[in-house]
Amino acid sequence: MVRQIYEGLGCPIDFADAHPPSGEDRFTVKVSSGAARATISVDDIGAQTVQRMGRARRELVERHALEVIYAELPLTDPATAPIATELEADGFGFLGLAPHASLRGDVLRLAYLVEPVDRAAIHVLEPVAGELLDYVLQEQQRVRANLL
Repeated sequence: MVRQIYEGLGCPIDFADAHPPSGEDRFTVKVSSGAARATISVDDIGAQTVQRMGRARRELVERHALEVIYAELPLTDPATAPIATELEADGFGFLGLAPHASLRGDVLRLAYLVEPVDRAAIHVLEPVAGELLDYVLQEQQRVRANLL
């Protein structure tokens, strides 16, 4: 899906070989309690990133009664692919790509939804947006099914 998005935008893309994370991680958590959401933005992926993000996710859901938690992983980091796969086991599913204000470039955006989203309530203007939405919702169903 990442390749399809970049190709659709006419942007060149090159996938590096994935490698497991090592070293120390660094991320920030921003809570928007009025919108019932939080974002975990990862700057550096380390050996404990998945465990630390899992603890942060549980704490955010339990203490703040949030409905969605976004995870943003740097696409330029070769450890992003294996980390994203591990985060799926914790209930995070593919959401899309987002530009990032740092020099590191775009981020892979995942989402942890406390409750499933109703597709019928969402209207899109372009067919490609509908295709992406359907893919995202299918991914959310897939990761949720693996939690049960």
